[in-house]
Amino acid sequence: MSDGGGPAAGGICPTALGIPYFFCSEECRRAFDEGPRRYIATTAGARAARKGFLINLGAFAILGSAHLAVWAARGFSDASPGILVIFLVWAIALVIHYRTVRSVL
Repeated sequence: MSDGGGPAAGGICPTALGIPYFFCSEECRRAFDEGPRRYIATTAGARAARKGFLINLGAFAILGSAHLAVWAARGFSDASPGILVIFLVWAIALVIHYRTVRSVL
């Protein structure tokens, strides 16, 4: 969804929580009207859920990169199946977390 250029460009403008929103098409406006909470998350819980996901994703990326760097320094030998399983489970948990946050918000 883009802003449609604002009111000067004839954008479609509903208001939510007293804030005008502009859309590129009627289809985008209908999607917004069906579930504005999905696009506007202003509650403390919504902000916490998104922040938690970003922290979890950042930790996954940093630890995964560090593990990969150490593994590469060893010439990709001596792979630890335990750590690979942990990262696989963590990646699956991230996907579940992301989908849950998207469906709730």
